[in-house]
Amino acid sequence: MGQPIQAAGVSYTYRRQAESRPAVDGVDLAVSAGEFVCIMGPSGSGKSTLVRLIAGLQTPERGSIRIGPTGISSATPDAAAIFRRRHVGLVFQFFDLIPDFTLRQNVALQLLMDGKRMPEVRERVDSLLTQLGLGDRMEHALEELSGGELQRVAIARALVGDPAIVLADEPTANLEERTANEVIGLFADACHTRGVTSIVVTHNPEFQSVADRTLWMRDGRLYDHAEGGEG
Repeated sequence: MGQPIQAAGVSYTYRRQAESRPAVDGVDLAVSAGEFVCIMGPSGSGKSTLVRLIAGLQTPERGSIRIGPTGISSATPDAAAIFRRRHVGLVFQFFDLIPDFTLRQNVALQLLMDGKRMPEVRERVDSLLTQLGLGDRMEHALEELSGGELQRVAIARALVGDPAIVLADEPTANLEERTANEVIGLFADACHTRGVTSIVVTHNPEFQSVADRTLWMRDGRLYDHAEGGEG
């Protein structure tokens, strides 16, 4: 079941030599358990950084982030990594799959690392891959797959551990339109079916049709649709 996400006054600045640029600037965000939120905005607006902060991949300079009862922004790197493995599914635009592994192995790895037994792992992995239309390709190498199929594998890997939340960063950016729309539908159905709390940052306006709510990010700040917008 999904967990709520609460970000309060979150800021993060990128610094290079004498130059500094605020990527996330005093963001407040509340996402209810099981809610599907789409965050849109131009490149460089801070969307990807915000997702990385929520995932505990980066630590905010100011403010706090909680996922359910867990203060992810104050966790040590090791504790954050364990929390992600057990409670967070991540989907990125470049898939981040292991090239030498088959589909089944890529999706199974997280469960095996968490000490699950092989019969349970195989049952969960095979069921999810079948649901995502990959039941006949589980032993295929990644090089045999299309971009849309690779993204389905990445979605399966994110969902197989029954995470409380799923965070996706531009999950359709490298896909042609028809394939992207298919992936959006599969992703939304899978998340809604499981009651997972989901945040997707994207340029793709089609995500708005499946999201419960759309927010807009610009210059590191988050707006609702009435205040913000991409224009």
